[in-house]
Formats: sequence, structure tokens, C-alpha cells
Amino acid sequence: MKKKDDGLIIRLIDVVLILLFGFISISQVEQRSKVNLPVSTETRTSKPDTENLIEIAIFPYENDQYGYLLENETLLIKSYEELVSYVSKKQSKYKGKVRVKIYSESKAPIRYAMQIADFCERRNFDKSLVVKSLKSQSGLRHTY
Repeated sequence: MKKKDDGLIIRLIDVVLILLFGFISISQVEQRSKVNLPVSTETRTSKPDTENLIEIAIFPYENDQYGYLLENETLLIKSYEELVSYVSKKQSKYKGKVRVKIYSESKAPIRYAMQIADFCERRNFDKSLVVKSLKSQSGLRHTY
């Protein structure tokens, strides 16, 4: 007889705990306390350095015609002259050094990337080039 009672008590405890955790998970804490973080007296607070980054992607927009995507790939510029004008305007808004990140696919003609790199050299911008390779031994796409 004792074994049947023990099983029933354990089941009732399980049900009570499930109900308890259910009520805890759906309840809201109304009182919120403000936490005052310690402030250092020895070091000065400073704003973090922000990076002036312009990302340019070389993009095929028609048959054998390539353009440049900017502004998180939402703005398409079709000519190099328009790109130079756009980047010059963007540079005038920035304070400090500008860095240009050039994205290109392996199929895109190298002259587009080299034009941007040459422009960056003349303007003394830091630059980096990211080329997407379509061939790899594992069959996966890699970015170099």
C-alpha cells in the first residue's frame, strides 16, 4: 500500500512544481531598480573611435556592364566619374581618415577594382579588396 501512496505524492509534487514554474515564467516584475555603476576617478571617459568606412561593391547590372553598389548595396552608380563625385562628397562629411573596402567577384574585370584602388591611392585612403572566389576544392564559396 505504501508504494501506491509514494507514487501519488511524487506526481502531485511534479504537478505543483510545473504550475509554480508556469506562474513564475508568465509573471511580470513591476518594480525595477536603477543600478548605479561605479565610476573611475583615475581614467577619463572618452568616446570610442569611429571608422569612416565606404564600402563599394562591383556589380554587373547589364550584359558585360558593371557598376558600383554603395550604401549597403542600395545605391547603384553606373559610371566611374559618378563614383568619384559621390566618394568626394562623402569624404567631405567625414572627419579624419577614410577607409574604402572594395568587394568584387572573381568574374568581374580587374580594371574596375584597380580604378577604385588608384583613386584611393591618389586620395591617400586606406583600402582593402575582398574577392569572392567561385571555385574551391570543397565546392563551397570562399571569400578571400
